[in-house]
Amino acid sequence: MQSIEDLGSAGAERETIVLVDTHVHYYPFCPFSDLLDAAFSNFLKYARTIEDPNSFTGVLCLLETQGTNWYWKLMQSTSDAFTGKWKVARHEGTDGMLELFKPSGERLRVIPGRQVITSENLEVLIIGTGEEVIGRKPIDNYLDHYCDRSLVVLPWGVGKWLGARGKTISNQISAPNRTSFVLGDNGGRPWLWSFVTQFAEAEKLGLPVIPGSDPLPVAGQHRKAGGNGLVLRYSGKGEIFDRQSAFLFWLKSALGMVGQSGGQVADWRTYGKHDGLFNFIYSQSMLRLKPWAG
Repeated sequence: MQSIEDLGSAGAERETIVLVDTHVHYYPFCPFSDLLDAAFSNFLKYARTIEDPNSFTGVLCLLETQGTNWYWKLMQSTSDAFTGKWKVARHEGTDGMLELFKPSGERLRVIPGRQVITSENLEVLIIGTGEEVIGRKPIDNYLDHYCDRSLVVLPWGVGKWLGARGKTISNQISAPNRTSFVLGDNGGRPWLWSFVTQFAEAEKLGLPVIPGSDPLPVAGQHRKAGGNGLVLRYSGKGEIFDRQSAFLFWLKSALGMVGQSGGQVADWRTYGKHDGLFNFIYSQSMLRLKPWAG
């Protein structure tokens, strides 16, 4: 099996494919190792569609919801019941990027983050923080406080960008000097829902729209992890994977949000498919019949 190379080690300059799922949740319907296995499988499946990739790295942005800290449990875990054959190779501090590996060669990177609900009842993703974030504050509070040191994403959700809430998102997109966040799409948006007003507004202004898998709190949704995201090409000696801050700066540079980073990015694009109508109706029905309480 092709494996993810340890790009944090010193060595000659190389080019690698970087696959980033920007919106991952874990719910304990299954061991955490099942989510990791699914993510690696989905990353590998996509990597094999790219012509002659020299190597690839898969990165999961693990978004905690209120009252959870799976990242901390993952970092501290010594139980095979939780992580299976996956081991933590190293980490930096309590909120740094984790490098996970299997003895058989598979590797993944995991970045912590938080998903909060604003006072406007909108979701905000804060990628790159392991600290607890208090919810139910105005959306401006999170944008002003976290955009400089994290990657902040305003993610689309079913029915959440309609009416007054949709107008709030549109106002943020068009606000002067508000270029420090991106919009988020996800694999749960059915392909029939092809037009999103705010995505069209963002495109006109050159604001990136980045996808993630966004598994729902429904049994079996962990299989989506790694199935939607960003694909980028990196040229360098791997230094961007040594520190989470370096990786986030490189990623934001690739998206055109900050100045040039040390690593070169030939291009970036999105990958993954949207749900079919049946899967969309089934997952939304299960979500409402059995709301997650964890």
